[in-house]
Amino acid sequence: MKYFNDLWKSFDDLDLFVNNWQPDNYPKAIINFIHGLGSHSRRIEELAKKFVDAGYAVLTFDLRGHGMSEGRIGYVKSYDFIMKDIDNLLAHSDKIYPNIPKIIYGHSLGGNLVLNYVLTHKFDCKAAIVTSPWLSLVMQSSMIKIIICKLLAKVYPSLVLKTGLNPKFLSHDFEKVEEYINDPLIHYRLNIHFYTEICDKGRWILNNTEKLSMPLLLMHGNADKITSHKASAEFAENSKEQTTLKIWDNLFHELHNETNRDEVFEYMVNWIEEL
Repeated sequence: MKYFNDLWKSFDDLDLFVNNWQPDNYPKAIINFIHGLGSHSRRIEELAKKFVDAGYAVLTFDLRGHGMSEGRIGYVKSYDFIMKDIDNLLAHSDKIYPNIPKIIYGHSLGGNLVLNYVLTHKFDCKAAIVTSPWLSLVMQSSMIKIIICKLLAKVYPSLVLKTGLNPKFLSHDFEKVEEYINDPLIHYRLNIHFYTEICDKGRWILNNTEKLSMPLLLMHGNADKITSHKASAEFAENSKEQTTLKIWDNLFHELHNETNRDEVFEYMVNWIEEL
């Protein structure tokens, strides 16, 4: 296995921190991974090494305002800025790995971003994998709170609030939860304008499933206390044959860090290899 990291320039001149894991032999495909809110791309190292052992390369970056990337912590000026960052990721993927199949994979917020991207962009990609996407939160805000947030987003869009995430809801694996709690690159912040954009995009995704034009593996745990597995099931129902839905019984939010993560990984790889 080979590992590299690098800094890429975003369209607005931010340094974005990149991780790249490669097998020793020619990769079967490239997994282009987008992480979740408050997290960073190095947290998928165990998952990345499993992909490498199975013959795949993994390319990923820290979202702006996350991890080792530049940007105010927890602040994203516009959802569209990250769409452009994903453009950048895929362009570099094509450059580093020309003529090798591409798979785009998003988790949580990354799942929201990936679903929006595949519904709105035409690009060379074999398939998409999405886990525990933020289409709808389990603890929904009241209508009054939503209205207040939208008003605040117009008046003070850069206002950053605490997310209130409980790390115990991420996994049944206590060691993984402790790693998260003690990780100095983790943050619990989100600016209010970006929050309203994520929520709006989640609703838009659910209303535009017919735009899906590639195979999608959509996985969620039915014990997820952060993002709604019912919203994932709704997406799969409406996108029909394009989507393979896998609901994991009694699993929490981070399927790739759960106690039976080897089983989760095996399911993903089998799905990819049957395409």
